[in-house]
Formats: sequence, structure tokens, C-alpha cells
Amino acid sequence: IDGSGIYDANFTVNATGGNVTFTGAGTLKIGATVTSTSTSLGTLSTGAGTVWYDGGAITIVTDTYNNLRVSQANTKGTAGNINVNGTMTVDKYCIFDTETYTTTVTGASDINGTLKGSTGTYDANGSFDATLGYVTFTGAGTLALGSTVTSLGTFTKSTSTVKYDGTSAQTVNANTYYNLTIENASTKTAGGNLTVAGALTTEAEASCKL
Repeated sequence: IDGSGIYDANFTVNATGGNVTFTGAGTLKIGATVTSTSTSLGTLSTGAGTVWYDGGAITIVTDTYNNLRVSQANTKGTAGNINVNGTMTVDKYCIFDTETYTTTVTGASDINGTLKGSTGTYDANGSFDATLGYVTFTGAGTLALGSTVTSLGTFTKSTSTVKYDGTSAQTVNANTYYNLTIENASTKTAGGNLTVAGALTTEAEASCKL
């Protein structure tokens, strides 16, 4: 997909044995099923472009993406660990479900819909903003936050752990947590009143402070 071009696939996608290559800020839109949750995007570019799941309820292909976007009023589930080198975007009304797996995002996370997890992990190493969205746990999952946190949106804690693990100073979002963990050699400052229903843990490191 050259430049800023768009390939809009509204039927079955099968790139098994092939390549999906972006040369710039192009977009692959997937509006239907893919033939396999592990191989149907073939060898996928990870340094450019956006893969956008914009159709019905579907399982996200287990892969490494540059930018990943999900939309429409349904659930986009996972069947394995997902890596996003760039930006992760969840559009309004859409639910992105980590289920029991790990989704790791190096760039920004923009949650305008719902980020959902049971026992899985969402590891946000870049900025995290759910101002217009929801973060919903149904079990003992983990949300790891490594950079600036603008908002956790409407937050449902269940028995989850929220971990602030940035290596630079962070502000801890004023919220009600189940477990709250502070890690790495930096100062974490409360952005308001914090309520912890379970365990409050700070890493055994002299420079790790709340």
C-alpha cells in the first residue's frame, strides 16, 4: 500500500504466505473475517501504516502492527498477544477485549470506546487517554501505564491491578483501584484522592516513591 493509500477489504482476507507492505501512512481496512488468527496477514509491515478493523465482531489477528485501530459497535477480541509499535485507537462504541492475553503498545493509546480485560494485560508504554471512553475489567487483569495518563475514563476495577511503571515522573490518576502498584526509579505523584480496595505495592527500590 503506497503512500497514504487505502485498501478496503470488505470480504475475507487471506495473505497467508504473502506480504502486506506499507510504504507510508497508508491504511488496510478489514471489514470482514480473516482466514486465520495467526497467519492471514502474511508478513506484515511493522514500521509504517495502519491496520483498521472496521467491520463486525472479529478476532484480531495475532501479530505485530505499526498502528492498530478498531471501530463499530461490537467487540474485537484477541486470540494471542498483540504488539503495536505506534498508536492504538479504540473508536467510540467499539470494545477491544484483551481477554487472557497481553497487548503491548509502544506509542499512544487513545481509548474512545471500551478497553476490556479479564485476566489479560494491556501494557501502555506511551501516553494513555480514555477521557471519552471506558476501562472495564471483569477479573484480575493488569493495566500497565508507562507514560502520561490523561484519564482512565469510566473505570471498572473488578480485581484488577493498575501498575504505574514509567521510568520518569508520573501523575497517578485520582481513582478507586483494586490493586495499585508503583514501579521503577521515579516519583509518582497522586493527582487527587486515591482509594485502594486491595493491595498498594511499591517496588523495593530506593528511588521508587509515591
